[in-house]
Amino acid sequence: MLKSGTVKIEHGTNTGSQGIYMTVTSTDGKIITQYMHLSRTIASDGQYVGAGTIIAAMGNTGNVSGSIGPDKGAHLHFGVKIKEGKGNHEFVDPLLFLGT
Repeated sequence: MLKSGTVKIEHGTNTGSQGIYMTVTSTDGKIITQYMHLSRTIASDGQYVGAGTIIAAMGNTGNVSGSIGPDKGAHLHFGVKIKEGKGNHEFVDPLLFLGT
């Protein structure tokens, strides 16, 4: 997790192409991080979490490499969206934020 923020459980079950996934919105609302294909969530919907908090477990739920089911390896799709000014949140390269 990059910054402190509030958790939103988007899908708590293995439905849809993203499988079990959640987002965390930073306290100031400018950064949204997305975590997809989880095996389970640890943080609760609406919970405030700090940077470095373990919020979920990596998994293989949803449409993994074009095939739904447990036969594909566990992994995580991680996305970062930034809001600049009054515009919408836009995806940015998440590598810019890892290790900071």
